[in-house]
Amino acid sequence: MDSQTTTNVSAASSEVSYNSLGNDLAMVQLDLKKDNTFTLRFKSVSPPEGETKPLRLNFEGRYNTEDNWQVLMFEDYNFKAAEVFLPEDARKDEFVVVRDNVVKINSNKETLTLWGIVCEKQ
Repeated sequence: MDSQTTTNVSAASSEVSYNSLGNDLAMVQLDLKKDNTFTLRFKSVSPPEGETKPLRLNFEGRYNTEDNWQVLMFEDYNFKAAEVFLPEDARKDEFVVVRDNVVKINSNKETLTLWGIVCEKQ
């Protein structure tokens, strides 16, 4: 299954999906599903130095809604939110890092910046 097919299949079961805009770094996708779970995917365009395959990262968790904010709670307690939700992007009022594995995203915004890559709400 190619990345476009993956996007279409997962978006069908999603309440909200954010997908990276065209860039030469990575494909990033955040799917907030109707059952209050989410999946965050990252796939680099090029392999990291010294590697033969692109870097793939997958994170999962649960979320709830507080007014116009979605509160993402990552299952992996070793997840470091500040490495994905970069502090220099927080000024855009897109998200707030609550602690290492909890992030609030502003559902009123049409974009969300992850790993420094702009993702558009679908």
